[in-house]
Amino acid sequence: MFKDGSVKDYELELRHKSGELTPVMYNASVYRDEFGEITGVFAAARDISDRKRAEEELAEHARNLELANAELKQFTYIASHDLQEPLRKLISFSELLREDLGEDLPEVAAADLGFITDAAARMQTLVRDLLALSRIGRTAVKHEKIPLQECADAAISDLSKKIEETGAEIVRDPLPVIVGDRTLLTQLYQNLIGNSLHYRADNGPRIHLTCENIDDIWVLGVLDNGIGIQPEYLDQIFLPFKRLHTRQEYEGIGIGLSICRKVVNLCGGNIWAESEGENKGAHFKFTFKRLEEDQK
Repeated sequence: MFKDGSVKDYELELRHKSGELTPVMYNASVYRDEFGEITGVFAAARDISDRKRAEEELAEHARNLELANAELKQFTYIASHDLQEPLRKLISFSELLREDLGEDLPEVAAADLGFITDAAARMQTLVRDLLALSRIGRTAVKHEKIPLQECADAAISDLSKKIEETGAEIVRDPLPVIVGDRTLLTQLYQNLIGNSLHYRADNGPRIHLTCENIDDIWVLGVLDNGIGIQPEYLDQIFLPFKRLHTRQEYEGIGIGLSICRKVVNLCGGNIWAESEGENKGAHFKFTFKRLEEDQK
């Protein structure tokens, strides 16, 4: 007698005496003799209630995610149009009022108008940064061979005015070719270099674009001699709106590093920061896989 391979798997529901239904995976194997005649059938049923519950939970999660994405798109539309337009008008009419009144504008009123304009400008920045964060990953991320040198060049070019104003010195290691999205990687370098320019120390910014190969992984980074980060905050700085300084000390709303983390994660890497503390600089590091031809 031999098993001819006629195995059937299909789902059934078994009804108990109580009327309750249990989903099972039914398995049947056919046995034949040397003449091909069926001599027996082996059948078994396995309870798959846990798997079914997991599938239902996954489907519910997918529905909730789809709903959340739809709500995010709606928010993006509102933020793009309904919020930004009144902010632009608020700033514009505040400036017009200042011009209309001219010398007749009392000092206290001038200060109040300044507060209004500054608050509206901060709100504009907040809306723009939120939009930037929400857009990342909503469009298809490209996966193509990119010379990181070109991304760094583009980022430095975009920041050229700030680099000139601060007298920053930028040096770099040879940067590799990796697989990623050119636009996102340029944005990554722009945000990290811009961060180093922003949180500079009094001795003039010196920024080093680093690169090393560790266990066939590229560990890249942006090292600076800036104000540094207290070790207890190293894990928190990538959270949206996490600020370590007041607006009076440093402008911004604390979303740039969140964008950096999202960019690196979408490209398949990890990002973290290292610093020995205040006024000791910071080293933002991120990883990417090496190309197969580079591993030979």
